[in-house]
Amino acid sequence: VQNSAVPTAVEIYNVSDTEGQDQNLTLESLSMSRQVFGTGESFLVEAEVRNYGTVQTEQSTVQWTCDELSLGKTTVGSLEPGQSTKVTLRHTAGKPGFSRISCRIESADSLIADNERSLMLEIIEHVSVLLVDDLRDDDPLRTDRGFVLAALGYGDASANDGRSKSIFQVKTVTPQEFDTEILSQYRAVILPSVPELTAASVARMTDFVRQGGGAWLAPGDQTTPADFNRQFYRNGSGLSPLAIASAAGDLQKREEFITIHPPAKEH
Repeated sequence: VQNSAVPTAVEIYNVSDTEGQDQNLTLESLSMSRQVFGTGESFLVEAEVRNYGTVQTEQSTVQWTCDELSLGKTTVGSLEPGQSTKVTLRHTAGKPGFSRISCRIESADSLIADNERSLMLEIIEHVSVLLVDDLRDDDPLRTDRGFVLAALGYGDASANDGRSKSIFQVKTVTPQEFDTEILSQYRAVILPSVPELTAASVARMTDFVRQGGGAWLAPGDQTTPADFNRQFYRNGSGLSPLAIASAAGDLQKREEFITIHPPAKEH
């Protein structure tokens, strides 16, 4: 009633002059860790069931479906009024495309409108990623690019043909080649050791992120703090939420180290 766009009033007449004995199980929420998965990837769907009725409920079941095809059932134990419980389903992503995961409580209920919820998920075959690096060194142990490619499932850091079995399809380009790339073809852009880019490239990348694209900026030995702050921090209006300063510590004197305290989980 409070959220209705039209002014609404509800009047309740208890003609029996007794408290109602209502059973009302509600599917409070339906959630997944994310909504984009690779083909063949296993993931967990979690549903929260709460008893909003005035009486204890008996054991019931939850029916899971994907695009109207049954995925199985989960048992929900007896719940006291106000009590809730969580049930889960592990599912494996199928063919590329969009699918609807639905969950429905099967029980005798005074209010069936809140017994079902659905989520849309996207299943993809590949994740296209653009990696920007100067490509001056092909040694995977001497370049940031090599470590990034290895983490994404590429055994050869010089691989640029997308033949890896990894779900990530990575294309590596130089900062100069980056100027001509069509960013909408990629889901994310990675700068493993942020070099200086042209003003046009920074503007294109900023638009790409604002339209939903991903960006990973990793300051490294090619990064000049002044250039980074000018291009990506921009007094708080750029892609980076913080400005950076010169590197601390001494690579030659490892005993003179700087301690880094990671931010708290809720940061």
